[in-house]
Amino acid sequence: MPPHHRERRPVSQRRCAGWLRYLRAAIAATVVAAAVSACSADAPVDLPSPEDYAQQLHQGANAERVSAGLEPLEWSECILPVAQERSEKVNETGELTHEPLAATCNDGATTGENLSRAEDSPERIVEMWMASPGHEANILNPAFTTVAVACARETEDAGPMSCSWVAEGLSPDDPDYDPDAQGEGTITVD
Repeated sequence: MPPHHRERRPVSQRRCAGWLRYLRAAIAATVVAAAVSACSADAPVDLPSPEDYAQQLHQGANAERVSAGLEPLEWSECILPVAQERSEKVNETGELTHEPLAATCNDGATTGENLSRAEDSPERIVEMWMASPGHEANILNPAFTTVAVACARETEDAGPMSCSWVAEGLSPDDPDYDPDAQGEGTITVD
């Protein structure tokens, strides 16, 4: 056979070879897309300031209460120093450890706390709280009436956000008071 003539393969083999090239390219594109997706999933989240983060946690938890047919919790400046102290301690130690809670604004009131420490969005923290029975019970506790949320961070732009959500409710002289309604929960994301 002369050198300028190539042996022609049957049409079915040529089509099959074309499909194989297409399939290889599609697989390569899928692998690259999966790798990019995995890398972006591990990318740090651009978090708001600790004050804005706390407000977003407050709003998100209240949205869950409203969805469950409960009244939203009122913000309490009276509870805020307790939440700030607890979030700062979590930030300093890196440990999500509950300490005994005592009512701050309503002597003997029902109290509860949710803690978190993560480099994740406030929306994601609320989702994780709602997926945890103890956290969800606190957020949906009908005995709670007021709340404060505080967050702290190692630096303004870096490190995990450490937050404390502290709620108080009815005083013991209220007919709806339930001393067993106290609650606590913690969540951390590595």
